[in-house]
Amino acid sequence: WAEFTEEVLEFKRKMRKAIGRMQNRTMATRFEHWYEMTQEALEVKRAGDEAEERRQLLLNRIAGKIMNRTMSGAFDRWAEFTEEVLEFKRKMRKAIGRMQNRTMATRFEHWYEMTQEALEVKRAGDEAEERRQLLLNRIAGKIMNRTMSGAFDRWAEFTE
Repeated sequence: WAEFTEEVLEFKRKMRKAIGRMQNRTMATRFEHWYEMTQEALEVKRAGDEAEERRQLLLNRIAGKIMNRTMSGAFDRWAEFTEEVLEFKRKMRKAIGRMQNRTMATRFEHWYEMTQEALEVKRAGDEAEERRQLLLNRIAGKIMNRTMSGAFDRWAEFTE
């Protein structure tokens, strides 16, 4: 009986071991199946994430292009406005320069006229001085002639 009990126990142990192996194989198969499904799900998610990432990248590029167009348009308008302002300033400087030149030309003309008048007065004064000098010379000549004439007359009387 002891031998039989021992054989039964040995048989039960072997059976448990075999069942355990079977269960482990089933469990291992199920775990492997679960692992494969999980990996597939992760790959699908990654593919979806990559697709979403590509989609987001594309959307960002489109938004960037729209922003660039807007910024480019704003910059073009600013550059155009700046050119207009610079052109306006250039024209204003030119107009102010003309006004200043006109003022300066008027002042120069006034100075020139005053100078010409002064020269005319000086010339007139010089001519008057010349006439006066000529007149003085004539008077002096006449006085000298009278004196000479008188001296000649006296000499002639004396010699006669």
